[in-house]
Amino acid sequence: MDSENDAKKLQHAVGKESRKEGTSDLSKKQTEIAKELIASGIYKTNRQSEQLYHYANGIYNRNGEARIKEQIHQRLDGAESTNFCSEVIGKVQRGTYIDLEAFTDHTEHKIVVENGILDLDTLQILGHTPEWLSLIKFPVNYKKETTCPRILKFLSEIARPEDIPVLQEWIGYNLWTSGYQAQKAMLLVGDGGNGKSTFIGILEALIGRQNRSAVSLHELEDNRFAKADLFGKSS
Repeated sequence: MDSENDAKKLQHAVGKESRKEGTSDLSKKQTEIAKELIASGIYKTNRQSEQLYHYANGIYNRNGEARIKEQIHQRLDGAESTNFCSEVIGKVQRGTYIDLEAFTDHTEHKIVVENGILDLDTLQILGHTPEWLSLIKFPVNYKKETTCPRILKFLSEIARPEDIPVLQEWIGYNLWTSGYQAQKAMLLVGDGGNGKSTFIGILEALIGRQNRSAVSLHELEDNRFAKADLFGKSS
């Protein structure tokens, strides 16, 4: 009987030790993957909300967790568990914290467009880089010498000559994503069929539907949470 009990105890001890080794190996693998993802420099986490962002195509996108799960799945050939993914994601979050303002409070006046980063002070195009923290990319290519004759013709048909520069300036304000100090709003008034909707359509095509918010002034006044919908939007 003693020999039988000793054998069971030994078997239990070996099994327990094996589980410890297995858990330790798992933890090491999680840490290894997390360190590689952090070192890549393309993940950032909002310290306030724990939102995990992934950099791709010039901007940080709100799909960081999904991207990490995809990376793990490919690396482990589908052998990962939900808990394994959660552990890696948690490690990446804790290793990439930044303040929310890092996305908006830039001292340099730059915007992201399809063909690079446009310096608004020099009008030079720079290459996309994850070092420039931005959530907004405008769906256009910047070409310095290009003019827009059809748009200029349209503006001349709906506005007085002295008002055209104001409309153009207003369009420019909507591209100013950081350090915006104008604190101005524009109201388009007039009867139907005078170009207001077309003008707004041009503006929306320039900034991108995904970069504008439809929150009304009434909502901003009455709902203290409505301002959250403005984050990551240019207009």
